Amino acid sequence: MTQGLKGWNTDAEAIEEFLDNDEGPEQGWLGPCGHVRGNGIDPATGDLKMGRAG
Repeated sequence: MTQGLKGWNTDAEAIEEFLDNDEGPEQGWLGPCGHVRGNGIDPATGDLKMGRAG
């Protein structure tokens, strides 16, 4: 899962409720990402807008 902390429509506090109720393995990206998709690529640099490849 991914969770941005600066997106205009994300509620970063809700992740606590999600993690408390999730019974499976948990991995994710949390960070000061703007409102982007997890696989978004910056056309100017070719870099991922969030996270890292793989």
